[in-house]
Amino acid sequence: MVMKRGFTIVELVVVVSVLVILSGIGISSYTVYRNQGIDSQARSIATAVVSGAERYYNANNEYPSAQVVFGSAPTGSVPASYTTASSVLGVPKDVLDNTTVDLLPCAGTSAVCTPSTLNKARVYYLTKSDPPAATAQTYSVTLPTSTTCTFTFPATETGSMSYLLVFWSNTDNTWKRVRSNKGGITTSNTTNCAFNTL
Repeated sequence: MVMKRGFTIVELVVVVSVLVILSGIGISSYTVYRNQGIDSQARSIATAVVSGAERYYNANNEYPSAQVVFGSAPTGSVPASYTTASSVLGVPKDVLDNTTVDLLPCAGTSAVCTPSTLNKARVYYLTKSDPPAATAQTYSVTLPTSTTCTFTFPATETGSMSYLLVFWSNTDNTWKRVRSNKGGITTSNTTNCAFNTL
């Protein structure tokens, strides 16, 4: 008669250890893949908005304000309609209306886009208010290093002379920014706040 032998404690520990290692590798790979997908979508949205805003400038001699792009006063939340943004920028709606990454407007006061709302799944389109205030408009953004960076739209600009797009890159853990070709946006600290460009 053959006796059946069970697993020893050492064998069980080895098997469990292998399973833990394999599941860790799988989760890590999935996270990297997911982050790359989010970054790719954010980059596509930002690139499309930049192209549309520059076309708008060529036709109107000013950039579209956040209010013009989104058809209402920006609130730092999902715009009421991506249809308006699509029409103003000349970009297909399905490029802007994404289920993973939101394109959000900011204008008027820095309270509209507080650092806590600038997170990993949003691309922000920042402009002066429309009609523009006669004062400078400043936005503050807190980096992962806890450095606060300010971007100032100068008082001398009339209309929506410039825009700034910012989003967080999950892949390399840096903020990305794209500034308009025209306009005079200034950065508070070019050493610590030199956002990586798109």
